[in-house]
Amino acid sequence: ALLAFFVGGVFLTSTFLIPLFVQSIQGYTPLRAGLLLMPGGLLLLLLFPVAGRISDSLPAHVILIGGLICFILAFTQLSTVDVNTPFWTFVYFTFFIRFGLAFTMPVINATALKSLTSAQVNQGSGVINFVRMLGAAIWLNCVIAYLDMRVPTHSDALTATQTAANPTTRHMLNAIQKILAESGAPENIQAPGAIHFLGQMIFEQASTMGFQNAFLALAFLATAGLAPAWYLSRTKAR
Repeated sequence: ALLAFFVGGVFLTSTFLIPLFVQSIQGYTPLRAGLLLMPGGLLLLLLFPVAGRISDSLPAHVILIGGLICFILAFTQLSTVDVNTPFWTFVYFTFFIRFGLAFTMPVINATALKSLTSAQVNQGSGVINFVRMLGAAIWLNCVIAYLDMRVPTHSDALTATQTAANPTTRHMLNAIQKILAESGAPENIQAPGAIHFLGQMIFEQASTMGFQNAFLALAFLATAGLAPAWYLSRTKAR
């Protein structure tokens, strides 16, 4: 149940965050964001039967730990994405997430139900699915709240560096004012326009860093799932 709680939260939160990132930061259309997730979904058609075969020959905790490691690798890589990350790089990262799902969720369900009597299977199936969706609801809200807190923090930190003593800031503002002047913008709006553009850049960068923190939080969440998987191995040994 604890594993289902963590895995459900990790997977469904990532399914929400990735399209949100590419649409808000990289300017993807909803269709393009959906296409980004499609190859990983197709991969599951191949992975689920393979995971079922492997689960018949290996202990459950070994497969579960391997799946959680795939989650950890995926979110550690996603914590480095930015506006320049290519489409197929995202697809590559989502493959790791699908590997993690294929080698955790079916094994969690099978292991949970194997411990029950025939009369308890229906109730056990309902409980394990409820716990998974509960984890998804709780962790999704927690991660989004964390993202919402991190963006202003990064924005304030970046804004504090934009001073008259910063040569990069001065150079950029002068360059933007020159572009506005060449485009025919009135002189009285050139400086405010440059500052407004700088503010937009700061917000976009702060949002990117906030998403990076959110993906890293999912990596820590997947790491926390290793504890019940390890405990499951000790229980089986006894």
